[in-house]
Amino acid sequence: MGMSNNAKRRLALAAILGLAFGLRLAYVSCLADETVFASVDARDYQILATNLLQRGVFSLQTDPPYLPDGIGTPLYPAFLALAAAMGCAFARNEALILCTRSAG
Repeated sequence: MGMSNNAKRRLALAAILGLAFGLRLAYVSCLADETVFASVDARDYQILATNLLQRGVFSLQTDPPYLPDGIGTPLYPAFLALAAAMGCAFARNEALILCTRSAG
């Protein structure tokens, strides 16, 4: 028995989305170094994640005293800190996250 039209459409859509994600991932992984993703936001997220990971404080300060920052939300920097704790470089994290966010 063959696949229904709905199943064929779903399979085609999944293939297109998978290809789009794969192309983005390949492109971003070729470009991901410290200079490509050196935007102000990326730098701030990196500082927040580093401070969370190394000092246990949510702060944009790069020198003591590390005063807590109440402007941003801690979820994304916490995710970056977790990925960094597992051995991922910050530029690779940014690249993968940007690739994933743009695919959706």
